[in-house]
Formats: sequence, C-alpha cells, structure tokens
Amino acid sequence: MVGYVLLIVIAISVSIMVYAYLKNIVWQDTEKCDEGISLIVEDYNCDTTANTLNLTVKNQGTLSVDGFMIHGSNETAKLFPLNQAGKPETNGQTFFEGDRLNASKSIGFIFSYSGRNSVTKLEIKPLQAGKKLIVCESAIFNQEIRGCN
Repeated sequence: MVGYVLLIVIAISVSIMVYAYLKNIVWQDTEKCDEGISLIVEDYNCDTTANTLNLTVKNQGTLSVDGFMIHGSNETAKLFPLNQAGKPETNGQTFFEGDRLNASKSIGFIFSYSGRNSVTKLEIKPLQAGKKLIVCESAIFNQEIRGCN
C-alpha cells in the first residue's frame, strides 16, 4: 500500500515539473506593437511613364513608428512589394531615415511598381523595432488608389 502511494506521489510530482517546464517554453510572451499606432496615406500621385508612385505617409497615431511595409495589388496580381525607387530591393520594407516618424508628422517617398502594369490598392503595415522587428498587425491600413495604370 505504501508503494502505491509513493508511486502516485512521484507521478504527480513529475507531471507538475513537466508542466512547469513546458509552460515556460510554449507560452512565452510574444512582442506586440503598442496601442496608438496609425499610419495613413496623406497624398499620392503616379507617374505612369516611369511606373512610380509618389506617396506621402502621415503618422496620425499617438506613438512614433520606425518604418512600414508596403504592398500593392492590381487586377492581375494579389499583393506585391513596392520598393523605393533608386534603392536596393527591400521586399517592401521602408524605414525612416535617421529616426522614427513622430506623431502628426508626414514624410514623402517614391516607390517603383515597374514590372507591374498598374497599382490599384495599397496595403501598409507599420513596423516597430523592439528586440526584433515587429509588424503591427492591428494597425494595417488599406487604401484604393486611382491613376496608377
């Protein structure tokens, strides 16, 4: 009888230790963007001969942003990255030169959509730099655009 009780106590102790170990591994906190991040397209125009999009992005949130990912789409292509004209490909990642984009500030960029016939919609995902680069999924912004075909 004493052997059975010891066996049950050992099994319960081992299961508690395994649970505590796995809890630390599996349920680690993931980094998330801070609340109050919001980017919008303040202005845009297209140069259809050069296949470029002049875009002014504004931080209308309450916190600074480190950069953003920008993708375009059209009738034939679902999503494709837009890269800054004259710069190496970055798979759509764009960072603000020198520092972050503070609240209520705007900045202009020129993006190339060469190789695509047109851009009819933009998707912008704000980025924050923490221990690693964080995509702010809760602040994704989509906008229809005209005149880029």
